[in-house]
Amino acid sequence: MPLEQAKERAAQLQSEVALLERRMILASGIEGMDGFRQRWSLHGRLEDTKKRLEALNQGMMERKIEQSPGASKTRGRSWLVSDIHLLNYAD
Repeated sequence: MPLEQAKERAAQLQSEVALLERRMILASGIEGMDGFRQRWSLHGRLEDTKKRLEALNQGMMERKIEQSPGASKTRGRSWLVSDIHLLNYAD
């Protein structure tokens, strides 16, 4: 996803989180089984939206780090062989 689209999507998800939080506050005043169902549904949607937003923000940060001019591939070798439990991380 292009960076501009990702920023727009992040803004959209942030506004959705704010809306769901407001709806959760309103649903807290509803008693009985209907209130419970609304809160349960809103809670699930809110958590899913927050996780999507967090993943999108993390992806954008990783992309910014990769695209920065100082992030060249000049590191030494770095390898892992799990079958013989040999680790070598040279910086």
